[in-house]
Amino acid sequence: MGRSMYPFMVEGELSSFEKLNQEEARIGEVYLFVTGAGSLVCHRLHDIHGEGSLKRYIFKGDTNIVPDEPVRKEQILGRFTGTYKRKGWIPADHWKLSILTWITLNIPLWPKMVRRYLSLRRL
Repeated sequence: MGRSMYPFMVEGELSSFEKLNQEEARIGEVYLFVTGAGSLVCHRLHDIHGEGSLKRYIFKGDTNIVPDEPVRKEQILGRFTGTYKRKGWIPADHWKLSILTWITLNIPLWPKMVRRYLSLRRL
């Protein structure tokens, strides 16, 4: 596991996901998906392009500068439901995670700030 979702997810934490049913994926939520190269990735949904069979989902790690390659709905395995942090279970709709989601989606400098912090801490 990398640092692409820090501090939302940290190495060593156990996260839970639920299967994505027929409902539409929502921008801002975190999903587990398989890349075209076959890697398993957990990133936040930033945009949706196209319609019908041409629809593609654009994900990006919270500390990444550029988004991932677009993926099809069939590549999305599940929606993040929560994580076990040091103080116990934190559900996806917890206020702390909601604040992090808002910051990630609305403050363009957030990835650079977190990357700088991580480089200083040498995490």
